[in-house]
Amino acid sequence: MKITIIKGFLFFFCLTIFTPFISPLFAGDPSNALPAELKELEIRDRFIKSSLKEVGSIATITGKGKLAVVHRDEQTAYYANEGDPVYENDALYTLTDCRCRLSFKDKNVVIMAPDTHLDIDEVSASIIKGKKKSIFGMTKGKAIFYALHLFRYKEMSLQLETPNASIGVRGTKFGTEIVKIKEDQSNILNRMLASRDLEFVEMGSGKQNIITRAYVFEGEIMVTSLIDGRMKRLRENEILEADQRGLGEVKFDPARTKSFIEDVASDMVSAPGPAQKKPDIDFYREELDRTEKMIDIRQREMQMHPSEPAKEHDYHGGEHNH
Repeated sequence: MKITIIKGFLFFFCLTIFTPFISPLFAGDPSNALPAELKELEIRDRFIKSSLKEVGSIATITGKGKLAVVHRDEQTAYYANEGDPVYENDALYTLTDCRCRLSFKDKNVVIMAPDTHLDIDEVSASIIKGKKKSIFGMTKGKAIFYALHLFRYKEMSLQLETPNASIGVRGTKFGTEIVKIKEDQSNILNRMLASRDLEFVEMGSGKQNIITRAYVFEGEIMVTSLIDGRMKRLRENEILEADQRGLGEVKFDPARTKSFIEDVASDMVSAPGPAQKKPDIDFYREELDRTEKMIDIRQREMQMHPSEPAKEHDYHGGEHNH
C-alpha cells in the first residue's frame, strides 16, 4: 500500500514539473501557432468571397501548414486552398510549414515562405491604356516577386511597402526578407519614426529592431528609406539592408542570393522528367514571354496592314475561335 502511494505521489510530482514542457508538443489547438493579428478573428475552413475586385488566385500550396486569408475590409478570414481567388485588400498569412505561390491577372507571381505576412493593396492592368500597376505590403517573413515586363504594357510598376523601406521595380525578379533583431544586437538608436506599421516589440529585457533585406535576382530595383528618404539602386546578385538608421551598403553576394531563392521556393518545383528539374515559374515565364512576343508581332503586322480584318484577343493573349 505504501509503495502504491509513493508511486502515485511521484507520478503527480512529475506531471506537475514536466507539463509546461510537454503540453506544447501535444497542443491540438491550431490557434497557438497563429500570429497576433489573427487570434481575434474567426477563421473558417471554407472559402469566403470578397466584395472587392478579384486580382489573382492561389496557384500552389505546399507543406503541412495552412494559408490564412483575411478580407481586411470585412474582417472575415478563412483557410485557403489551391485555386481560391484573391482580392484587393486581402491579407495573406502563411503559417508554420506552409509555402504558397500566387498568380495575378497582370501576370506577376509572388512566392511566400512560411511565417510570412503579405498585403495585396492594389493590382490593376489595362491593355487599352498599356499600363499595369501592383502595390503590396509586407511586415514579416520572406517572399519572392516576379514582376514580368510584358510587351503589351508600355508602363508597368510594382511597389512593395515594408516597415522601413519602399521597393520599386519596373520588371524584374527580386526577394524581400523582414526580420526582427534585438536592439542591443543591431545597435540602433531608438527614435521617433514615421513609416508603415513600424513598431518596437518588447522581448524580454530588450526591444527589437525591424530590418528589411532586399535581394535582386534579375534586373534592378530602387529601394527608398522611409526613415530619411534616401534611395539606392540594386542590380543582379546585390543585397541591401534597411533599418531604423536608413539604408546600409549595397553588397554583391551571388551565393547568398542563390541561398535565399532555395530557402523560399524549395518546394515550388516541377516533377522530374526526362530533362533536368526546373522551377515551375521559369517554365511559366518562358511560355509567357513567347506568347507576348507573338502577340506583339501580330499587332505590328496589323498596323502595317490596316486593311486586313483584326482578330480579337482575350485578356490572356489567346485568340478566339471563329
